[in-house]
Amino acid sequence: MIFYVSIIIGSVILIDIDYDFFSEAHAVDKSFTITIPRGAANPEVDITKLGPRQWYVPNQITVTENDTITWVNDDTEGHTVTSGSGAGLESLLTNRKGTENGLFDSGLFGPGENWTLRFEKSGRYSYFCTVHPWMEGLVIVQAQIENIPDYPVDAEGKKQAVFPVHTLTNDDKYDIDMAWTPRVLLTGEEVSFILDFSDPLTNKRHHLLPYEFTILQNEKELVRTSGLSEVGSDTQHYIFSEPGPINMRVENVGNDNYSFTEFSSTVYENPKLTAADVERISSHQPTSANLPTNPFKVNTLTLITIIYVVIIGIPAATATVYILYRKGKI
Repeated sequence: MIFYVSIIIGSVILIDIDYDFFSEAHAVDKSFTITIPRGAANPEVDITKLGPRQWYVPNQITVTENDTITWVNDDTEGHTVTSGSGAGLESLLTNRKGTENGLFDSGLFGPGENWTLRFEKSGRYSYFCTVHPWMEGLVIVQAQIENIPDYPVDAEGKKQAVFPVHTLTNDDKYDIDMAWTPRVLLTGEEVSFILDFSDPLTNKRHHLLPYEFTILQNEKELVRTSGLSEVGSDTQHYIFSEPGPINMRVENVGNDNYSFTEFSSTVYENPKLTAADVERISSHQPTSANLPTNPFKVNTLTLITIIYVVIIGIPAATATVYILYRKGKI
């Protein structure tokens, strides 16, 4: 009895697993049908009114990347599904032909036949029948929305176990931690990278510690900029235009070329912005490619020394000259 009950339970589990698998697969790769109705080749309308009609049903459809559409010919004549612009109902009067753009063409398929196409790239695809150019339709293909997490991740998309991320420079001289906000990196959104600098032995925060900050993506250096900690902290900003893994390096810490550390994360495509929006937003920020080269660039530590000399040294020198003058030494 127990044996039979086990078989039944196991079968139910397998059925449930198969159903879940089918549901997931169906959600990823959906299929749609568009019908070419009977009479599409012979519109039977008053051409002086040029009334609207659906020659493909539906004549406008919205799908997602990698979905397929099958056109079924329920008419009594052959038709095509050809990408481009049709000629409208006016073609019944003018005999004007549509304009093909070469993206796809079913060729002529007859009554009772069908033709299927998978749409792999997002966009708007207008199409028509080359034999009957008043027959027009539109397919809108949306981009697949990536499964975006709600927590910070590393370059492999795994959750950051500790956040802010804790590191030591390769020479063990500096404890450098990094957090970023927003925690999930999206294209077209400004990211603030928050850096903390401290001594790994005493936990004392480093003040006025110079460093260089770089971001790399696809083996390309996106930006390189210098920074200076204030009471142990500093912030860098960047807007990403491309999704994918990134590496953030803190280099030349304390003006030591051999002192550095590295962090990583992943940038996700922003589902709320178009590619044009992202390009427009990110094009207004400095990058390593367009940062001007300054032949008079001064080392950060040297610049700090000069500032202190100006603030302290000049008043002190002036006071010394005044005292010596009063004493008649000069």
